[in-house]
Amino acid sequence: MPNRILLVDDADSREFVAGLLQGHGYDVHLAQHGKEAFSMLPGLPRPCTVLLDLNMPEMGGEPVLSRLAEERPRGALPVIVIPADDRPLETAYPNVVTRLCKPFEIGMLTRALEEARRMGSTHD
Repeated sequence: MPNRILLVDDADSREFVAGLLQGHGYDVHLAQHGKEAFSMLPGLPRPCTVLLDLNMPEMGGEPVLSRLAEERPRGALPVIVIPADDRPLETAYPNVVTRLCKPFEIGMLTRALEEARRMGSTHD
């Protein structure tokens, strides 16, 4: 399975994180908020993992998680939540692999991505 990621984040860190991941061989697609992510999903090859911020304009992270669970109940995309704070999620979502609060180390992220990739391969 390709190392494909949909990075959904409005923060300045989006470009930085994308560059780091591309340097590690990941195919990274960028969205500024949830609405943009959902408009991109049909035209993208299936992402391996969604990296998702929670606080974004237009459509934040919790509505994205809810909609992913509704639209893809059997083949839910694995999600790594990457907020800037430690506010808990309002609901437990089965496709959330882990949560990494910003700033995080690239090693932590690559380990989480490997876990997500294993999780995603069980849904294909």
